[in-house]
Amino acid sequence: NDIGRETNTLISDMTTVICLDDYHSNDRAGRKVSGLTALNPKENNFDLMFEQVKAIKEGKSIMKPIYNHVNGTLDEVEEIKPTPIVIFEGLHPFYDERVNELMDFRIYVDITPEVK
Repeated sequence: NDIGRETNTLISDMTTVICLDDYHSNDRAGRKVSGLTALNPKENNFDLMFEQVKAIKEGKSIMKPIYNHVNGTLDEVEEIKPTPIVIFEGLHPFYDERVNELMDFRIYVDITPEVK
């Protein structure tokens, strides 16, 4: 699924992996102004995340934002069509109870402080 630019989304016929970094509220410049890092839940758009997780589970396509890790900007959205398996991975997949309740299966990987 080549959209001609950097994306965090991995797509195959059966599976889509969506990086929850794409739901950051601010780019790097905006986080410098807010004084918060992406680790802070306040820097994430959980309302949009909930709407889009719900829509894709209902079999609807979504226009998902893209957080560009290379330059720290929020890029143009990309269309994501539902697949039988959708994996949501990232910093805060269990933070918002509305999103958490939509998950069929959950895996938590606890990483060492050095990696964080």
